[in-house]
Amino acid sequence: MLILLAAQCQEVLAAAKGTEGERPVPCVLGKTMGTDDFYEGQGRMDGALCEFTYEVYASHHHYHHYHPLRANLTLLVVRQEQRAWIARVSEAGVTNMEMEGPQFAAFCARLGIRAVLMCGVLVNRLLGDQVTSTPQELAQVGENVLIVALRFIKNRLAASAH
Repeated sequence: MLILLAAQCQEVLAAAKGTEGERPVPCVLGKTMGTDDFYEGQGRMDGALCEFTYEVYASHHHYHHYHPLRANLTLLVVRQEQRAWIARVSEAGVTNMEMEGPQFAAFCARLGIRAVLMCGVLVNRLLGDQVTSTPQELAQVGENVLIVALRFIKNRLAASAH
């Protein structure tokens, strides 16, 4: 699935749909949320950069002694809070989280370059955090983005030639 943030959304949707004889590419329009990183910035708890520990949580909730059962229950509560946060983000219209978009947009805006941001989605965060796609599925995501981008450019060039 492609997630797009573009001023000319209908043009991009038409490129995804394709013309007769072209394979349509699944596509949705949505908001992209820019984050600091792939892990904590996107609400993940499973990465190399996760500062959550039982001790940190306990210090915020005034627990003084470590207890394995309490630690497991605490992790369950935090996971529920994480899922609730992901749901709130989704309800706000966010369909994509990534790190590069804000920098790309700022760079293009500063130089006065018109741009379209197209993102291939690897994980439905409402279902989990892990990238479980096969190499073939990952390649298809990249190919789908490329197909829509090339069709969009082709359509723009054809329109400007008239």
